[in-house]
Amino acid sequence: MNRSITTFAQLLSQAPAHSPALYSELGVLTFAELRHQVMQSAKALAACEGSVAVVGGNHPLWVELYYAVPTAGKLLTLLNHRLSEVELNDQLRRANASIVIGEDEHLRRLGDDCAAQVFRWEEWAQKRSSVKVATDELTPSDSDAAAWLLFTSGTTARPKGALLSQANILAAVEASANARPVEPDDVYVFPFPLCHVAGYNVIHRHAHGRPVVLMEKFDAENFCLAVETYQATSTSVAATMLATLCEFCFRASRAEKTVTNIARRCLWCGSHEYSTVSACS
Repeated sequence: MNRSITTFAQLLSQAPAHSPALYSELGVLTFAELRHQVMQSAKALAACEGSVAVVGGNHPLWVELYYAVPTAGKLLTLLNHRLSEVELNDQLRRANASIVIGEDEHLRRLGDDCAAQVFRWEEWAQKRSSVKVATDELTPSDSDAAAWLLFTSGTTARPKGALLSQANILAAVEASANARPVEPDDVYVFPFPLCHVAGYNVIHRHAHGRPVVLMEKFDAENFCLAVETYQATSTSVAATMLATLCEFCFRASRAEKTVTNIARRCLWCGSHEYSTVSACS
């Protein structure tokens, strides 16, 4: 990654315009399309007060808002949709969120306690699409200002809010690139929830102009199908995901399927993961 890149706006401006940035169940999004949508969302959000929160399963708008909210000079709160209504509303209040965007199922759970303005995915897409932008250039915002707010799991105490700036996130991207270089033909499968801090891996691939295959949620069979469909070469998985994948591959191999080789190729990004999957086969 170019060390002169200190903001998301610069990152997207230097990405290869007509190359795919995101594959999902909704289709393919090029970097040019993503950049334009980020510009529209950033302009739509610029006048709002307070922070912006997102809640729901994985969706291309999550990725768009990763970039757009900080570019608008606002704070993006990444809400875990698995939390209870009480927990979600508590985090919304603590984040001073004035807008919540997300999946209808989880927005409805917020109930009457939610004081923020609420937009379903399709409602925000419609609002954003109506915004006219006069230039193809994104205006960088303050790289040291708070960009993302993530809450800890709260295993031992009340969840704590962790603030990350664009500079923080891009420093993590650079460190990851040094440890796990992105290959010129890399295609990355993202199986985690986008509310998880692992979402910075999306930024990591985009910083190198490479596409991300966005899974709606982790499922071993769909994971292997995504690898085969998009000829994916890398991923990041939790230990539980890896165990589930190994079990699925073992059972599938007994059924004379070929998913083991597919999964092995997808997990090539890390030697430990690769050796583990090899052992499973």
